[in-house]
Amino acid sequence: MGETKKSLGTSVLEQLSKAVTDADRDAVIAKAMDEVEIAKAEAAQATEMLEIERDIRITDAYIAKAAEYNLPVEAGVLGPILKSVATVLTDEQLDVLDELLSSVGEALYAERGISGGATNSGVLDEVYGMSAELVGKSAGAVSLEQATTAMFETNPGAYETYLAEQNGR
Repeated sequence: MGETKKSLGTSVLEQLSKAVTDADRDAVIAKAMDEVEIAKAEAAQATEMLEIERDIRITDAYIAKAAEYNLPVEAGVLGPILKSVATVLTDEQLDVLDELLSSVGEALYAERGISGGATNSGVLDEVYGMSAELVGKSAGAVSLEQATTAMFETNPGAYETYLAEQNGR
């Protein structure tokens, strides 16, 4: 069977009971104090390593959150900033900031303007198409400008639609 390790206190008491002189007693206590200092240093080092690990995990969480915002700032840059901000804001303020950054990211890439109908061509494109056909049939006797003018004269509604499109732009 394995031998159980004695606690430092138990070990020191046993060694002190065997000490004959004051010098022996002082040596036992000095050795015990050295072991205590070593244990303190190891504990401090372990605590420091745990804090570093914790800081890395928290920073990574803020970087992941920053990536969700879809902003034109790299998540690795914005994440640590968010982490710093989180240390001074209340939970309610952080919720407002989260909502703001989320909406800015969405709005930043949202399509702007008015969507047209099924085609992107307006009445002018249609009139030009019919005018070109008329020019082709006339074998050059009519110019494109003359054909376009004739199309608008025979169809005043098309000309009104053309004017409305021009004023809408």
